Amino acid sequence: MEQAAFDRLRLELSVNAKNGVDFIVSATVVWLLLGYIWTLPYSAYNRSVLTFMAEASRSRWRLPCPKSSRPAGSLRAIRSKAYAIMAGVISVGALGLGLTLPAEQVHMVPFAMAGALAVLAILLLSAWRTNSRA
Repeated sequence: MEQAAFDRLRLELSVNAKNGVDFIVSATVVWLLLGYIWTLPYSAYNRSVLTFMAEASRSRWRLPCPKSSRPAGSLRAIRSKAYAIMAGVISVGALGLGLTLPAEQVHMVPFAMAGALAVLAILLLSAWRTNSRA
């Protein structure tokens, strides 16, 4: 396949999958839930159990679309500077917060993740709008 045809296919996949925005928004909701769990006035053990239960229940979620059109399946085909930039921001930011926050404020890490993912979703939606017009 020649490069121009491959780039057209990549753009078409990106537009059809909305740059994976659905996937990113669902991840944002999960991180908000985890942050909320860690603000509850329970012991660290009970919050850990609730976190595990939230993650275990998430593993059974199903997207209402066929496998071939799921956003996560085509993320490798999507080229976006937003993914590259936010990957660094998320990983370095989470590490920095985890190392510097006191134990009583550890719940800020999932909220920061949710905020970064929300910014990523906005950037991807903007890129999708630009690509869908092309």
